[in-house]
Amino acid sequence: MSSEQWRLARRLSVVLVGLLVIGLSLAPLAEAPAPDKLLHMLAYGAWALPISVSRRTLGRIGSYLAIILIVGGVIEIVQPYVGREGSLADFLANLLGIGFGAAGGLGIRSCRLRRPPLSRK
Repeated sequence: MSSEQWRLARRLSVVLVGLLVIGLSLAPLAEAPAPDKLLHMLAYGAWALPISVSRRTLGRIGSYLAIILIVGGVIEIVQPYVGREGSLADFLANLLGIGFGAAGGLGIRSCRLRRPPLSRK
């Protein structure tokens, strides 16, 4: 995969996962298919991972992750108005998910930056 294709795939995944997380967070939900906090961690981890893989500076990555956390906080505030329950525990699960996703993404990023590109022979 070329660097341009990689960049496009990463950006597209950030947007699509973000829209999915926001949509599912604001949709009425009768019963969660798994433990609620685990779903929060997985969703926000999946959102943070492609951002953390990028070749941007760590400060810029941190800024994008902070934006995701702010969005998660706003969602928790808005949820009572759309028939859901917002909670501090959910927000903390979001934070933990962002941390795990960022750690995984930075690990992948580190491997990508150290490894020379594959030859096309």
